[in-house]
Amino acid sequence: MSVIRFFSSIVVVELALAHTAALAKPLSADIELVRPTLSAGAPLGLDGASFDGRGTVRLGLTSQYTRNPLQLELDRGPDQSVVANRLGTQLGFSYDAARRFGIRGSLPILTQWGSDSRSYGSDGIGVGDLSGGVRVGVTEFGNFKLGGQADLFLPIGTRGAWMGEEATRGRLGVSAEQAAGPVAILLDVGTLGRFAVETDADLRLGSELQWGAGARYALGTTPVSIQSATIGHIGLAPVLGPGSSGIETLLGVTVESNDNLLVDMGVGHGLSRGVGATDARVFVGATYRRTPTSRQPVPTPAPAPVVRVVEVDVPEDLPELELPPEPDPVDAKIQWEEDERARLVEERIETRLQLEYKAGTEKLIGDSNGTLDEVATILREHPELVHIVIVGHASEDGSYRYNYSLSMRRAMSVFEYLVGVAIHPDRLSVRGMGEVDPKFGAGTEELLAQNRRVEFRIARTLREGEPPPTQADITKLPWNGEER
Repeated sequence: MSVIRFFSSIVVVELALAHTAALAKPLSADIELVRPTLSAGAPLGLDGASFDGRGTVRLGLTSQYTRNPLQLELDRGPDQSVVANRLGTQLGFSYDAARRFGIRGSLPILTQWGSDSRSYGSDGIGVGDLSGGVRVGVTEFGNFKLGGQADLFLPIGTRGAWMGEEATRGRLGVSAEQAAGPVAILLDVGTLGRFAVETDADLRLGSELQWGAGARYALGTTPVSIQSATIGHIGLAPVLGPGSSGIETLLGVTVESNDNLLVDMGVGHGLSRGVGATDARVFVGATYRRTPTSRQPVPTPAPAPVVRVVEVDVPEDLPELELPPEPDPVDAKIQWEEDERARLVEERIETRLQLEYKAGTEKLIGDSNGTLDEVATILREHPELVHIVIVGHASEDGSYRYNYSLSMRRAMSVFEYLVGVAIHPDRLSVRGMGEVDPKFGAGTEELLAQNRRVEFRIARTLREGEPPPTQADITKLPWNGEER
């Protein structure tokens, strides 16, 4: 939480000094190229097509330092750093109102210093334009996702300081995402519509084509992922000066410090001298994520039973009643030993706790790795278990196609983990059942969460006297060819 306190102190100081910003110069233009989007799993500045799940709230705080985001050729002389140094802190929020629909908003607070130009520079502190918009998931097919976005930028920012503009502008965009194991590729293309911005300098801004492409690589089962992105814009109206093709590339790291907090950090560098592309960029951010599954449901008290007393005549010669047989110990509640997480129970391997996944993904979280390590130990200690079927299940929250895909991907992530800890892949197979085999019917969120599960069913054991199957001592991991 020290990261959040650090960012909070920056915001308080900048807001307290915001009244000192210069307001007189006719240089009202927004030059920012890289903006946090609060899209699930997307690198900084890119929109993605993924959602964390209905009811998820994200609160984000991102600070960026940029060097020379705006250089202009003034009076036919050498380039001057009009905005030489900028520190921006952006406050943002998003809310997934449905599985494929979300709203968002953000407000930047900016500090600038060190300008080379007395005429066009604008050092001081101010605010950028307020933005708000929606995100929509268009379609999903396997690991491919397609989405769209629409945002408005409202002109409340500081005028004449390269922070905000005089008129409202809007952006429409399309994003695509393709996942393949730990790697995801993202593409984001959009059009920014704006009235022409006259800056009284060798620069005229207008509508733009904005684009970005990036990748995300998850480091195994760790909470760390590496992200990269290249972001640019091209002017669609006549543009003078360097603003027609700003391009910048970024490299960063995301750490999920716990189930609800994500920390991002990284660097960037401009590939051109266009508006917004920098000589250097350093960013760090924190996002607090609140999902419905992180809230404990409040149980509804059961109504008090109605008791009626009825007097009946009981004959004295009733036959002796037979008690029902004792329940099968397999079906009885398992009495777990201390620290025991998994157990072999006849035709299945039972786990003490359900495997946990990041909402809407196949990424294992919590203590799931420890549970799978015990499942692997059981398989090593019982070579007679020749074949195990890993069965993934989902709740009814979503379409059949989505739930089938999610259950299959989650079962596959268990397969990859077990093979990665030296369980031979010939002993394992994967099946996705989607939502068609629920553990519970309609009920509270707590009951529905138990339908999102992975089961281990024993499909075949060695018969008495049957030799074990021949398996290679060394095999290659199917997803990267690494030998185990």
